[in-house]
Amino acid sequence: ISAVHIGVVQKTLDDPRGVAQYVATLTPVDNLLPIASGPVLDAECNMETVEEANAAQLHAQLVALSETTFFRLIHVNMDTKCPYWGAPDEEPACESKAEDTAVPLCTLGTDDSADDPFGSAASSFGSSSAFGDAGMSSPPTSDLVDPTITPEEDAAQTAFPGEDCTNDELPSFWLDMCNDIPTDSSEYVNLQLNPERYTGYNGSHVWAAIYEENCLVRTGGSEKNTCYEERVLYRLLSGMHVATNTHIARFYHAPSKRKNRTEWEPNLDYFSRQFVGHPERLKNLHFAFVVLLRALSRARAYLMTYSYVSGEQADTDRISTLVRRLLDTPVLRSCGPVFEAFDETLLFREQQAPWWSLKKQFKGVFQNVSRVLDCVSCQKCKLHAKVTMLGFGSALKMLLLPQELLPTAISRDEVVALVNTLYKFSTAIHYVKELTALQYASLASKSALSSPSEARVPAADDGLRRVDIVTAKASTGTATAASAAAAPPLTDSRALLASEGVASLLDGALAALARLSVSGALDAEVESHAVARVLGADMRTLLLAKHFGSRPTFGKLLKAALSLPPLTTSLTTSVGGAAVRKAAGVADGAAGGMMGGATGAADALVVGSGVAGLTATLRLLDSGARVVLMDKEKRLGGNSAKASSGINSCCPEHSRMPRNANDSVLSFAADTAKSAKRGAEGLITTLTASSAAAIDWLRSRTTIDLSQVSQLGGHSHPRTHRPSNGMVGAELVYALQKEVKKFEGSGALTLMSGCRASRLLQDSSGAVTGVAYRRDGEAAEQTLLVPNTVLATGGFANDRTDTSLLAKHRPDLLSFPTTNGEWASGDGMKMAMAIGASSIDMEHVQIHPTGFVDVSSPEAPTKVLCGEMMRGVGGVLLTPSGARFVNELSPRDKVVEAQLATGAAVFAIVLNEAAAREAGKHVELYTRKGLLVELRGTAELAKWMSTPPATNASAPSPPPHAAEALEAALNATVASYNAAASTGFDNYGKKYFHNMPLEAEGKLVAGWIVPVLHYTMGGITMDETCAVLRADGSPIPNLHAAGEVTGGVHGNNRLGGNSLLECVVFGSIVGNKLASQLKESREAAAEVEAPSRSTPPAQTEPPAQLEPPPTASGSSKLRRVDPSELALHTSADDLWVALYGRVYDFTSFLDEHPAGPESIIKLGGTDGTDMYQTVHNEGMLDDFQAELIGQLAGG
Repeated sequence: ISAVHIGVVQKTLDDPRGVAQYVATLTPVDNLLPIASGPVLDAECNMETVEEANAAQLHAQLVALSETTFFRLIHVNMDTKCPYWGAPDEEPACESKAEDTAVPLCTLGTDDSADDPFGSAASSFGSSSAFGDAGMSSPPTSDLVDPTITPEEDAAQTAFPGEDCTNDELPSFWLDMCNDIPTDSSEYVNLQLNPERYTGYNGSHVWAAIYEENCLVRTGGSEKNTCYEERVLYRLLSGMHVATNTHIARFYHAPSKRKNRTEWEPNLDYFSRQFVGHPERLKNLHFAFVVLLRALSRARAYLMTYSYVSGEQADTDRISTLVRRLLDTPVLRSCGPVFEAFDETLLFREQQAPWWSLKKQFKGVFQNVSRVLDCVSCQKCKLHAKVTMLGFGSALKMLLLPQELLPTAISRDEVVALVNTLYKFSTAIHYVKELTALQYASLASKSALSSPSEARVPAADDGLRRVDIVTAKASTGTATAASAAAAPPLTDSRALLASEGVASLLDGALAALARLSVSGALDAEVESHAVARVLGADMRTLLLAKHFGSRPTFGKLLKAALSLPPLTTSLTTSVGGAAVRKAAGVADGAAGGMMGGATGAADALVVGSGVAGLTATLRLLDSGARVVLMDKEKRLGGNSAKASSGINSCCPEHSRMPRNANDSVLSFAADTAKSAKRGAEGLITTLTASSAAAIDWLRSRTTIDLSQVSQLGGHSHPRTHRPSNGMVGAELVYALQKEVKKFEGSGALTLMSGCRASRLLQDSSGAVTGVAYRRDGEAAEQTLLVPNTVLATGGFANDRTDTSLLAKHRPDLLSFPTTNGEWASGDGMKMAMAIGASSIDMEHVQIHPTGFVDVSSPEAPTKVLCGEMMRGVGGVLLTPSGARFVNELSPRDKVVEAQLATGAAVFAIVLNEAAAREAGKHVELYTRKGLLVELRGTAELAKWMSTPPATNASAPSPPPHAAEALEAALNATVASYNAAASTGFDNYGKKYFHNMPLEAEGKLVAGWIVPVLHYTMGGITMDETCAVLRADGSPIPNLHAAGEVTGGVHGNNRLGGNSLLECVVFGSIVGNKLASQLKESREAAAEVEAPSRSTPPAQTEPPAQLEPPPTASGSSKLRRVDPSELALHTSADDLWVALYGRVYDFTSFLDEHPAGPESIIKLGGTDGTDMYQTVHNEGMLDDFQAELIGQLAGG
């Protein structure tokens, strides 16, 4: 780290506004957080005042208080149960992922997060929630709470008064504010031993629930008339979210022997993802802080006389002195603006009936949010969330209760929570300043502002631990404290860019806009529009900035210019200004404003992160394009991640076998057309003819295993591919996103998760220019302008919204359960139709015959899909009376017709041992979820089937059946089925009988199933190039689509296994099409810029693949480890585990495992494969080649 770096850190701390003005003169840089400034909304102060008060006195005093025995020990009941998610597998687990590609699964609430209601399900905080984010640097340490209490602390706690906040005999309405944050634990937790930092937990679903609760019912309840009370609650929750994210960013990378880290280090990229382009978040942090300070001020008399008993009298006296110092009149006077900035008397002013209703709603929402925190499975995350909410509750009680009630209304734990919450927010404000300083220092270092000898090394007592650390690390450099000079002069960096033509205009215009933005003269929408105009080479804006950019009237003139149509040069091409960026000399990733918070001037936007969106994105990235990938969910994958049966292909060489030797593309097309009830032409021909190339690309470009081949219903040959060990959808999404995320570091990819596209933008000609969108948890709409937009947003099989496409086109199906996630609401279709896109086949909604009934929740509207493959391997469908009724390999619509014809409400699927073995991972997963049961013979099957579940509370319960009669019926069915198999034909037209015979005494697995909404064949109309079409057949310029959002591929009924194929085929088509256009535009731009210079064409082939590291199965260099030797290594100091026949030394990884070391230690000295694969995929071990010791003998 250079001395320049150190000097700018210090200068940023000393003069943040000056450095901000300097940064405005630099080339725009991605992920750089501007110095926060301006008014704190809904409070009477500005951010500068808050920061000055915090730095001057408050922070140091709160740090001192938090370290005392009284304030570091708190009761928090960590054993309360989640009232919203019942089954353990519904809560995301802590999981270690591949280091540079994973979405971490362990920080309170996105990547990874990300998610994230203010920015994670909700997440405008980048791809993370406040409790987690994507981009995990290394597996974090344990998320478990450290329960250690010293003997001195144990003695002190006996002296603490035993109050609580549940005295419902007192008249005040607000007394029970904290009832849903119980502090009835018998033991104290030491908050100093459990600091808030990165754990890897992703609680985006928790944040989504929190923000869904933050809604007060009111007349005409639109976003525009949000009441004051709701804004207060929203800003408090947002402030909590920001504070958590800031602590995570500051303490992100754990100490690691493997990474040569001796202390917790920050993650500046994570910090940027949360806050760049979102100053309102930091303002909410400051708002929450001033609300807490106001509570402290209002309760001053009570707190000054409170008994801070803490064991030893000297300790008690010291704590009382510290509290009085914080509350002393000089401090309140000198920091008066922040202590009085919030006015609680503005709350609940109306005196009519709505006053009482709103008051009850406010408290109810607060208590509901408090209960949601019980659903956080990361213990440390839950601890900090509960303490913060308890602190908020304490503050609200101090603000809203009559002061004479405070001595009997506030418990000791509430006082402790209030002070620790103040400490948390004070420290977060401090860390924002520190992390921003480090960002600016990094920029200055890269820009080489001056020689190292000119930088000033900060003194040891500067009060910022991070600067001290930086100084220590720089001690071997050329600069020392003795030779340090004044801070380097701040100079203009525009000479770094080309100095002539468009390059000069572009650079000057961006610098002028940056200065205007820093001054506060531009709001986010105008800034986004202006930067997009500049990057699009709008000559009006470029020339205006050149001649008026330094004048006071520039802002007013700019807004007038933006109201006029753009005037572009010949350098503006059909694909995204690539020529302009090249001519300007701007590095990829250097232009951020046009996307309202996303980084970079993109060549394409892909909306939707299922397999279609990921495929299109990867194809584009491989060509050298810059891509924004947007999804309203925090996690990538959508419904694609749920796919289980496989992906069709005919006929790749690796899967040719005797059973499909006669298969052909024509046969595949005929099967698809028969199911669709259409001709084998058009999109069906494109789909089937491209299938082999699709599989070959997946196998060569990703790590996906597609070695298993089976025959699904409606297919004349086995052609459905799936992994040998894993669910195809989850495996395919993981493999694709792993490759896609490799481009994040270079800036070629920008992930915008937790961002819901709301409408398509168009220019005056009707061409699509981008999207308007909202980040989760934010009401403000933002715009993202791009040259090409790809919709890959999926279908509408779970559209229960007010604008439901399901209700419009198939209201008769609304009562059916669905396998789709709540995200399947047809958003992309609605946006496209709103600008004139035509639709096709909207009435064709596929009902899948087999959705599992969870007997613990039989009426649940969302079901787990029982994959087509379960019938393909030999599964038999039975009525509750034990009779077969259909050819199980018929197309889905035929099976459903037969189900409905029986009049039964529920059915059973039964597999014999051979079929279950072939199904492999599917049976294992479904059994673990309680959806399948293992039985011995027809006798146990009859007993199990005798009491079928009731799937509809309003319908009569299915009649019970006598087990004896059922057994006889089942034996007859088995005999008849085996006889048909021996002849190769049955009464239902079945010709293929797999894994026979079905033995009446053999091992069976069985589960209850019902028909479920599964897929929508209809969607927006596209041609074979994926261009979206209007009703007259003309394409909508710059709008493309792939996947379930489109219609016309599957006709009346989709053939099983064609969904994932459609995503890969048409995702590839649109990605390759835009990549080709981009290549052409780059070559054209190069000719315009320098016709005399030959420019090599852009790379269109995928980047060269690195050879994989040697594995135990493929390397003779690995030594053999005998099980007896393995058994010797079982301690935390020397721990070996065998996985998949390979032996790993996980000793140095124990403390970095997200779920803590215990789960690994339990496997020490043994073969842990069975336990490991219930949670992880084998491919995740690729990152542990350094820990690989040898091959297990006999393994």
